[in-house]
Amino acid sequence: MNWTKLLDEFNLLVTASYIMSWDLLTISIKKDIPESFFATREERSILKEACERIINIRANMSTSYSQETFDHLKKYQGIFGAFEVTNEILATIQVILDLRDYQSSWDRTLKYPHISSPLLRDCPELKKYLNGRYNIFNMSEIEFLGDFEYGYTDFTFNIHPFIPYEFNRKLHGIMDGASEDTKKDIWLAFQTGTYVPRNRYLSRFLADYYRGSKFNKSILENKDSVIEHWRHYDGEDNLKIMYIKAFIKEHLKRTEFMWSTQDATKDFVIEELVAPEATETIDEENCICVKYIHTQFSLTSGNCIHFDGCMNIYDSESYRKRLETNINKRSGIKAKKHMKLFRIDGDNVITNSEWILLAGAYFKDNELVQEYFGNDLPWERQ
Repeated sequence: MNWTKLLDEFNLLVTASYIMSWDLLTISIKKDIPESFFATREERSILKEACERIINIRANMSTSYSQETFDHLKKYQGIFGAFEVTNEILATIQVILDLRDYQSSWDRTLKYPHISSPLLRDCPELKKYLNGRYNIFNMSEIEFLGDFEYGYTDFTFNIHPFIPYEFNRKLHGIMDGASEDTKKDIWLAFQTGTYVPRNRYLSRFLADYYRGSKFNKSILENKDSVIEHWRHYDGEDNLKIMYIKAFIKEHLKRTEFMWSTQDATKDFVIEELVAPEATETIDEENCICVKYIHTQFSLTSGNCIHFDGCMNIYDSESYRKRLETNINKRSGIKAKKHMKLFRIDGDNVITNSEWILLAGAYFKDNELVQEYFGNDLPWERQ
């Protein structure tokens, strides 16, 4: 049996269906994957059969499981809750580790045949931007979506892991204001072994818009209003809940945004609201701590002239009242303490684009802020 070839075939199928590697465990512990993640029932059936086949083969291989397998077992038990540890479970975890190492090896060595990789197989138009000699892509038509994510038509994919974070961020700053001719002179390496169909990613993780006007890049055109984005669950076995518990802010309830016009400024505030049971001990008292930012833009220039952020610390009673009202009607509800965390003053100290990135970084692990700003904000999903 050619294990490498089997992994290759299985990975292509997993990538085409966009199933994260840890999602495979749901099949093995009998928690079904929702049909909405697949284009057709046939696609779902094929993936399940292939998964069961490769797990059975791995379970019958003579190679013993590594310590890393058991370390990941503990992690998955933390994500999925208690479940019986069987040979099938251990084999599934080993397949996940094999698949992860196999995928990353393609791009670490840059020896993977890019022309037949999953991304280029399903998005053949990208081939015309690929330099076959160096395996790098021309950036003239590729979008920057976030810290490590880039996009082309309906696909989202990651930058090569060897490219440092700060280099990528600074390059984005250069590209953000670059002309089309300049972008033609910039080339980057990407991971082509995996990708995300953009419509599926958005439907899974960024679909909690509740009410209010959408964000407008032309700051002064944002209407004075309150905007709410809520986090909603579809059921206890939903994969989104597992993702939330594993990677992002678990107790987030909703996030409120408000635009208002003052005498000389356009003001904007964000406050994230968590479940009341998400308490912290501050000065030996149980309190609820939520992040808050306030921004002022000049009505003349539309530029950011003031930006600060704090942690609003509420006692139980005041927070109960805060949850029952909106951000524009909270004047009589006072936080116990405002813990200032940063402040930036002055015109042209930061650009509006930099403000968006800083706001998104401050509310890291809050997908509702990501949803509000859309593609202008890095997607912190990985």
